[in-house]
Amino acid sequence: MTDQELLLLLLAAIYLSECLAWVHASVEMVQFSRLHHGTFHGPQQGLGNDRGRFFLSQPWPWWAGSFAASRTERSFDLAAAQARWEGFRADTKGVFWGTNLGFFLLFMGLPLVWRLLGVESPALLITAGILLTCGVITAILHHSAHGKYFPDRTGERWQQTLLIALLPTHACRAHDLLGRPLLEKFHPLVLAALALPKGRFEKLARRTLRSLRHPLPPASAANPPTPLEIFLAEQGITLTAPAPNPGATHYCPRCESQFSPPAETCPDCRGMALVKLTGTPENAADPNAPEVARRK
Repeated sequence: MTDQELLLLLLAAIYLSECLAWVHASVEMVQFSRLHHGTFHGPQQGLGNDRGRFFLSQPWPWWAGSFAASRTERSFDLAAAQARWEGFRADTKGVFWGTNLGFFLLFMGLPLVWRLLGVESPALLITAGILLTCGVITAILHHSAHGKYFPDRTGERWQQTLLIALLPTHACRAHDLLGRPLLEKFHPLVLAALALPKGRFEKLARRTLRSLRHPLPPASAANPPTPLEIFLAEQGITLTAPAPNPGATHYCPRCESQFSPPAETCPDCRGMALVKLTGTPENAADPNAPEVARRK
């Protein structure tokens, strides 16, 4: 392995470490660059424990970024979340292009000049100077945008500014780091509604709603509609019985597994009582179900 290859491998390892973060167990991560073109990462995904897990951000800087949302937050204003995200994209175009230019210079420009012209070439110094200048400009733009969106985080702002200006690998992550706390006051499903295609969002939302309306025994579901149920009803998310499989007569309202006689409870959901397969809305026959759960 040549010195050039070894240095490039070391830079790649450092850069990947910049993409890796420890996420608390109560936080869910969403990645997207355009509306309804992203991925959702729940607390059960990734390597970790009951306190948290490791999360690897998309390494390509032209992917807009990763956004964190805590399940303890209760803002369900989808329009406000979309407006904040779109405003952020418009205000951080300079940071976005700075991170992409830095990534190109660091992993393509410098290695190419070194390989073609040699380590003693003035062009290598010029390219390195452009890379450092790009980092300084990105740091200034990052500082300005951070002050607008997070005015109370002064210490974090100056720390990130210095790291971006001095470390090219950190500068390549500037846009991702800037946007990560942007939508943290919104519920994770609000971010999922922005990031996921309609079909994938509805699947995730119905799974969440089933878990909410049918908690594992011995807990019992609350009758008053929660803000989450109201938000999902506004998005047209309702619960319906699954299409029956051959021979199946009952299903579990939580996991939707289907059973035939003489089964009466679901072994995977701590003995939850089964519901008869009728093909009608799941809560239509339940007079105690909240209106939001029966709304079509």
